[in-house]
Amino acid sequence: PSSPLPLSTTQRRRIHYTGGRGGGTMATRHAISQMCIDKSDPILRAVLTGFAQRHLQSMSSEELQEMNAIMRMDDTRLLMFMKSGITPPALNGNATSLTLRQFYRYWVADGKEYM
Repeated sequence: PSSPLPLSTTQRRRIHYTGGRGGGTMATRHAISQMCIDKSDPILRAVLTGFAQRHLQSMSSEELQEMNAIMRMDDTRLLMFMKSGITPPALNGNATSLTLRQFYRYWVADGKEYM
């Protein structure tokens, strides 16, 4: 059987730093994954871990930063947003509000965006 072509050091480095595809770092992706797993609430843990498995690898650096901000939000607020089933209010107009809308579209609305 033929073996795959060897990767150059530069290619190897690029794959390591970007996690294979998309922007960001392996370390950031790993930290976010770990935060999902470490959630004490079983609903949050299941939903966040499922979302991370599906979308984390393709997130850009900017999206990873926003996801990181969401992961650091208070669990009670996060659960309230998830259970309300509506687009959450903007959080002081910062970038997190956009991600929370995406958060809802994917996790709560199952791909359908609320108007």
